[in-house]
Amino acid sequence: MRTDEPGGGSTPSDGRRADDGKATGTGYAEMAAAVAEAFRPMLDSDFAKNRMRGEIAGFIGLDAGARVEHMDCHGFAIPLAIHALSAWLGLGDHRANPEVRATVLGPADSLPTDCRPVYRQSKGPAGDERSSLVRGVVLLEGFGERAAAHVFRENSGPFESFGLLVDLHPATDPAKSPLLAGLRDSFDQRRSTRGKHTVFDSNGMRPLPLVDMGWEDVILPETILDEVRRNTTLFLRARAGESRHRLPGSRSLLLSGPPGTGKTCIARALVNELQGTTVAWVTPGAFDKEDDPGFFFEWARQRSPALLYFEDVDLVAGQRGHGSSGGFLGEILAQLDGFSPNTDMVVVATTNDADALDEALRRPGRFDRRLDIGLPEAEQRARMLRLFLEDHPVMERARAIAELAEATSGLSGAHLRELVDTAVLESIVDPTRTEPELGRSDFERALAVLRRTRKDIGFGRSEDRDRPRAAATTSATSATSATTTTSATTAGIQPRRGDIPF
Repeated sequence: MRTDEPGGGSTPSDGRRADDGKATGTGYAEMAAAVAEAFRPMLDSDFAKNRMRGEIAGFIGLDAGARVEHMDCHGFAIPLAIHALSAWLGLGDHRANPEVRATVLGPADSLPTDCRPVYRQSKGPAGDERSSLVRGVVLLEGFGERAAAHVFRENSGPFESFGLLVDLHPATDPAKSPLLAGLRDSFDQRRSTRGKHTVFDSNGMRPLPLVDMGWEDVILPETILDEVRRNTTLFLRARAGESRHRLPGSRSLLLSGPPGTGKTCIARALVNELQGTTVAWVTPGAFDKEDDPGFFFEWARQRSPALLYFEDVDLVAGQRGHGSSGGFLGEILAQLDGFSPNTDMVVVATTNDADALDEALRRPGRFDRRLDIGLPEAEQRARMLRLFLEDHPVMERARAIAELAEATSGLSGAHLRELVDTAVLESIVDPTRTEPELGRSDFERALAVLRRTRKDIGFGRSEDRDRPRAAATTSATSATSATTTTSATTAGIQPRRGDIPF
């Protein structure tokens, strides 16, 4: 009898001894142990993970428990990475990749909770909605290789990350794997966003909607528009030429002025003219999701030539101790004039209050040009009114526009737009109205509404409000009363007018 065989070398005589009641019970103990071993995986809390590992190992060919590659991204890069990865793998409702066959491991009830497939809607670079994989285990086959990719999206405190853990055959050289190279490329969003227009705001990252606005729609002095174009679009064109004439690598422009004077209109006209050039439009709300200003500069550098536009920069880069931390402001200063060159890049920032910016940000070298955009003069107001009233019937149009432009001194372009919209609305809701054209009574009523609802836009300013500003100007300039009036007008404080000449 062989006593070294599995099972303890049981024989028929052993069984007879057990029937005779003389056995020690060893045979039953061994049988119970064998049954327990067979069912142990089912009783194990990690049974699902063990089964998943077994499927992966069987697919790849060997035990590939060691994950050889880890790729991840965070913040604004997540939506594009999800879309690009699913598109390359051909998962969700994306078109299949003919070079790679991808199968999501399942069914879901056989997988651990953190590995079960999850699909979510995401936006592509062109704004199209796609169903994309944000979590799951994918078996990949292509280029003569096999691999398994663990896709995950998780939160770690206030930050969110999206990434891959990739299992390869142990004999595969990661540096020479075309399958792994394809996964890396799908995580690189530079190709899908270069030359595109993107907005960063509190909701995340998304395509910038195209607004049909050209330079002919921006009613500002020609000297300002010429200076803007010289330092933005014309500069980037010159940089793209074969002969660069030793041009500087980048330009920066600060647009300052009261709200509604045309700063955003300039930016929209720039975006329209820069078709094919990367544009990153950053709102103050973007810093709720990305607290490092360097991210936006690096994002634009990697996709140059590029325009990086900061809206209301004073809200995030104000004076030290007044809404801006030293580290945050210092990072912006370093990115504008630091060791990382902003080659083939234009930085444009707007502010409603340049004095609120830190002095270090305003000095030459950080912004190459600063353009102060004031409230429109009478001739510009008339042009704006002609543009805003273009699609509306107006009684005695030329005379009405001339008189209205004269009566609205101290209003910005945004206020003029509101004036026209209010006049149109008032004419529509008036039940006693019979004539189809806008007339003086409509504009008088609109002006009255603006006086009542917007007392801080140039109408009905109190003496108490005017006096401190005028006194401050006089003290600062030590000038005559005539000079004081001119300075106040430049600052947007207009002498109070009498009744409207209607």
